Amino acid sequence: MKRFTRALWVVLLVCPALFFFGCLSEDGGSTGSTGDEDANTETDDSSTEGENNYPDPCSGACSDTDASFCVNSRSLCECDGGAWSTLNCETYCTDMGGTHLGCGAGGNGEIGCMCSGGGDEDEEEEQRVPFNDPGCRGWDFPVKTQYTRYVTDDGEPYWLYIAYSRESTPLDILQVTITPSSGGLDEAGTVVIEEADTKYETCANCVVLRKNCTVDSTTQALVCERFYMPRAGSKLNISNIDTAVGTDFIAQFDSMYLEEVTISQTATERVEDGESWCFDLFDIDSYVTEDGYVHMEKPENLPCDYPDGPYYFMGPEQGQSSPAPGTVPPMAWPGAYYNGEVVGFDLGSFRCEHPEVKTLFVAVMAGWCSACKSFMKEYLCNEGGYIDQLDGLSAEFLFVVGDMGSQGVQATDLYANQYIDYYHCEGGYRTADTDNSSGERVIWRNDMSDSIPFVAAIRLSDMKLIATQGEYILDFVGIAQSNLAD
Repeated sequence: MKRFTRALWVVLLVCPALFFFGCLSEDGGSTGSTGDEDANTETDDSSTEGENNYPDPCSGACSDTDASFCVNSRSLCECDGGAWSTLNCETYCTDMGGTHLGCGAGGNGEIGCMCSGGGDEDEEEEQRVPFNDPGCRGWDFPVKTQYTRYVTDDGEPYWLYIAYSRESTPLDILQVTITPSSGGLDEAGTVVIEEADTKYETCANCVVLRKNCTVDSTTQALVCERFYMPRAGSKLNISNIDTAVGTDFIAQFDSMYLEEVTISQTATERVEDGESWCFDLFDIDSYVTEDGYVHMEKPENLPCDYPDGPYYFMGPEQGQSSPAPGTVPPMAWPGAYYNGEVVGFDLGSFRCEHPEVKTLFVAVMAGWCSACKSFMKEYLCNEGGYIDQLDGLSAEFLFVVGDMGSQGVQATDLYANQYIDYYHCEGGYRTADTDNSSGERVIWRNDMSDSIPFVAAIRLSDMKLIATQGEYILDFVGIAQSNLAD
């Protein structure tokens, strides 16, 4: 049963970072520690400022080029006649003859209301990828994010490929697990799925599709409505496979016919009259990664030299030595705000153009996080707080606001700017980490923290991530002073 625990539920271990950083209390507040009980136990948002404690993200002027975005799982903010307007997705889906599923990115990557049923069935049929079975329920998988890992710390080494259809729930998950010691491929070649690979408890070349997955509000466990595994005769082509971090994992489904199953601790059973999901041809183009690793090349044509890779957004808690400080990747955010304007923020260029700045503090927040509210009001942005104390110590801030007021609802750069302004913070670059030049939300999904607020300190002289906020609040002043000599 080890393979079941290792491969099937590994998604539960890595998936929480997709939605925030894990660790929520029942009311949506963070259960992580900032080192001060008052900053972590505040769960109500009562204050003299009124019930609306966060800026309205769907207000003000806009232009036709501004993209729509989700305010929460029920509301879409779209530009209508030069002004932002809120669309109720539940009403919209009902009017379309469908059922409301949420708000998010569809298969074409555009943000909108997500509905099931309704619509033009003939148009859906015209988009179908050809497959020799009219009983197929689906025929493609829209990859929003993906990764590949070579896992060695859980018994038998294996490759694990995971792809997500969306940034937030409800979402679909496609998983490929290859275990060479049990008969899986460890080099380029083609696997014709045999009977053993159609069952989770025996598969060495495992393909599993999970549909309509959500997070249980009480247990925070991932719960999926349907599971699919391949029929014997389906083909998995491997073009490139390697164990080294940064190497390509390239594969292809060829006439892959997935049948609906139930998966338990002891057996995989076909669902009678269940659905099928078919891939005529489906390409996987990924690379092997590990905790903190960011797949980026060293930037060229900068006024000063950027440190060599490999690059990791990873570092130790303050006072600890492990993990070792990683060299921060040369990330950039074209839509980042500063002083109320979109100016962009490029780590490589900033380091060259501002040699007087020795420390960059990266602070991660979310609109739904009550502990973040306490941290901003009582420690960071208040009069005499850490930002004031850092005056004259050659430090700068990058604020990352990953979610809006509801968990899993992706923030925008505009919202990030409004959020920081709300707490009267002076200066600092502001971003939602959605346009990260690495192609991933590296900071929002970092592998170091299971709670927010989270803060990391970067020494700009060598771009090392030297300290993170763990059980106790960072010694902002001490870190900045120690970097002044560099």
